[in-house]
Amino acid sequence: MMCWSAVQIHVNCGLKKQFAEYRNDQFPDSVILETIPLQKEIKVSPDGKSAIVVVQLFVPAISSKIPVRNITHMLKAGDKWKIDFISFSLITENENIEKLDMALTK
Repeated sequence: MMCWSAVQIHVNCGLKKQFAEYRNDQFPDSVILETIPLQKEIKVSPDGKSAIVVVQLFVPAISSKIPVRNITHMLKAGDKWKIDFISFSLITENENIEKLDMALTK
């Protein structure tokens, strides 16, 4: 089992399971929204002590047409992964930016 790749991690060395456990521990009463995954990439640093996780998905409760991008930076502490930074953003295709700008000016 390979734990690190310069390109993309396909076998994520337990990071997904640990992330889910961390999320459930930290936010036990949160509502899990339905999501439609589009793309996921996990890049672990060469020393194995940090990772960046980028996930693109649709969250129909937010928008069925504009994807959401989640970027998470994680640090390894012993045998567990801890979230150091997390960001969510709506993303759109370049050709739709002008349409969105026009819609927001009305």
